[in-house]
Amino acid sequence: WNLKNFINVAKYFSKKKIQPVFFLGPNEEKWLKLIKKRVPKSLFPEWGKYRKKNTKGPAFVIALSERIKCALANDSGTAHMIDAGGSPIVKVFGRSLPGKYTGLTPGSLTIDSRIFGSDNINKISYEYVIKKIEKYFI
Repeated sequence: WNLKNFINVAKYFSKKKIQPVFFLGPNEEKWLKLIKKRVPKSLFPEWGKYRKKNTKGPAFVIALSERIKCALANDSGTAHMIDAGGSPIVKVFGRSLPGKYTGLTPGSLTIDSRIFGSDNINKISYEYVIKKIEKYFI
């Protein structure tokens, strides 16, 4: 799912006073400035003050996931870590089939691009995802 979609979802919830949190991997540092610029109130646990203390990685993500009300992710390692931490997760799928990769935490939701008539994950609109996530904050 394109980064702009994640940013649009985060901007929407940020305006509603819901704190977006981004777990960016080691190869995603290039996105940090862009996201901070577009969604200034976002948190980046692995890139903040703990970075200097080398507090990062799977165990950190799993531990913090216990404190998240709802997560949004594509089918990725980070999504599996968040799920392991017990946060309900909304996972977007494109070419990969949801099946065994669907979130196991109660309340998790799968959005498959095939409901939009394509295996292109970017056919899933961020507006559709927002409507699904809003239910977690009612």
